[in-house]
Amino acid sequence: MNPKIETIKLENGLTICLYKDNTKHSTYASFITKFGGIDSAFSLDKEEHHIPDGVAHLLEHLLIEKSSCGHLLHTFGEMQLSCNGITYPYHTRYFVEGVEQVEEAIQILIKGIGEATFTKEDIEEVKPAIYEEIRRGNDNKWKQLSVLENEGFFKNIPYASTLGTIGDVKSITYEMLQNVYEAFYRPSNQIFVVAGNFDRDKIIKVLKTGFDKIALSSKTFQKIDLKEPKEINKKNIKKKIPLAQPIGFVCCKIDTEPYTPKEQVKLTYYLSYFLDMLFGVTSKFYKEAIKEKLITEEPSFDAFKIDAYFCIEIGSYTKDEKAFMKKVEETIKNPILDEEIFLMRKKNDKVEIAIRPESVAATIEPYLENVLLYDYDVIDKVEDIEAFTFEDFSHMMQNIDFSKSIKCSLIPEGKEKNK
Repeated sequence: MNPKIETIKLENGLTICLYKDNTKHSTYASFITKFGGIDSAFSLDKEEHHIPDGVAHLLEHLLIEKSSCGHLLHTFGEMQLSCNGITYPYHTRYFVEGVEQVEEAIQILIKGIGEATFTKEDIEEVKPAIYEEIRRGNDNKWKQLSVLENEGFFKNIPYASTLGTIGDVKSITYEMLQNVYEAFYRPSNQIFVVAGNFDRDKIIKVLKTGFDKIALSSKTFQKIDLKEPKEINKKNIKKKIPLAQPIGFVCCKIDTEPYTPKEQVKLTYYLSYFLDMLFGVTSKFYKEAIKEKLITEEPSFDAFKIDAYFCIEIGSYTKDEKAFMKKVEETIKNPILDEEIFLMRKKNDKVEIAIRPESVAATIEPYLENVLLYDYDVIDKVEDIEAFTFEDFSHMMQNIDFSKSIKCSLIPEGKEKNK
């Protein structure tokens, strides 16, 4: 049985998504604003604004910790409800989950996030904890690699990380945050999700009543398209850090323009199959790299969307990062496609989708990803995966241009350059 997600559009532009499942004990509510770490340029009443990394993340902390309803984590904790906020590259999400007092919780969430009351003093109180979070991130080698990847990928988008640097956060002003909030935090740029055990009519009434109290900005707002080109920015990027062994990553930038939203969703599955075939533990690459002692464990690999591009990354600790990355590039250029792995991954995905209804969050999250990343208002179904064919997969992979690639290396301090 496929879950049904009902969408409703309010007069103020807010999109409501309802997934009702009264077999569950709890209810999950999520307030989403389509503003994240990568958003750096917008116009408000036709005046252009350009902001540094870290604004979305700082604003998330402010709205939770300094809301008109108090510190939301504490407020909901006292109600025996779980709550948190997360900043992603493309959106910011505030959520609460619990068994009782859910309607009251939704009212608090609407008011707390929808009616900003932070002051200049609040901003300065919140910043030190974020500085510490950034320092911890600077010690994380995988986050440093992500920053290098973004530097290599982007020519026009000034995005390094969602956290930003300490200098970025220090530069964020009260006026900057007010402009961002007025621009992005408006119902027409937001989604409110309720999933699980709830009374549909009561929840709709609570949402309509709550948002009727939110003052709407009269200023015009528009995101500015920075028109990121298809070409990569830098082909080779290295950084020396305290490290026992080098890490090498190869990352490819794939244009999504030729694909419809439905095809892009399918491509997320296909790229994961492709990477597993080429670099998983059963692959020729893995067996040879282990035998050559280039690596000691399975490489990490991932596929994700950022801006108008899919990105794939393949990396590992290695004794020789240049030889490792060269071998990765050769493998991508001459891929061995395995129908057995394709069928196995397809079977696993059908099972994963079939058991999603056991958790309301596991059901609603993939749907929200489709909406937010691909503008595709459909939830993945078992029948969709069943329709995948090895012939279609092979055709799609053979027609992807993997040539726009970058090499990222983290080198142990004091290590001589490879000859």
